[in-house]
Amino acid sequence: MEYGSGGGGTSGGGGGGGDHDPSDPQRRKKRYHRHTALQIQKLESMFKECPHPDEKQRLQLSRELGLAPRQIKFWFQNRRTQMKTQHERADNSALRAENDKIRCENIAIREALKNKSLIEFLALLLNTLGGQFPSSLQCNLFTFLHWI
Repeated sequence: MEYGSGGGGTSGGGGGGGDHDPSDPQRRKKRYHRHTALQIQKLESMFKECPHPDEKQRLQLSRELGLAPRQIKFWFQNRRTQMKTQHERADNSALRAENDKIRCENIAIREALKNKSLIEFLALLLNTLGGQFPSSLQCNLFTFLHWI
C-alpha cells in the first residue's frame, strides 16, 4: 500500500525521487494470495498448541512455511479474532435459548395471574401439601402449569 508523502528516513525536500519509485519492489503493492493447505495445516496445528506464539516461534514458523514473520503474526491475530467471534456466537445462542425459556415461563405466569381461580387453586394446593410441592412436581413453573 502506498502512502502519499512520507519519506523513508530522508528529511529533505524534493531531491530524493527514489522514495516514490513505483518500480521499487519495496514500494509496490503486494498481491493477495491464499496460503497452501499444508501451510494452513501447520498454522492450525501450532495454534492449537499455542494461540499466542512469541517472536521466536513466529520466526521459526516463517522459516518452515516460507512466509514472512508478519504474515505469521497477522494469521495468528486473525485466527484469534475468528475464535473469539465463534465463542461469542455460541454464547449468544445459549443466552437466546435461555431468554426464550424465561419468556415462555413469564407468559405462563401472566396467564395464571389472569385466571384468579387458578391462583386460588394453587394456594389451596400448596396449603394442602403443607407449603411444599412433592418432588415429583418439582419442575419449572411452565411445565407445572401445563400439568394442571
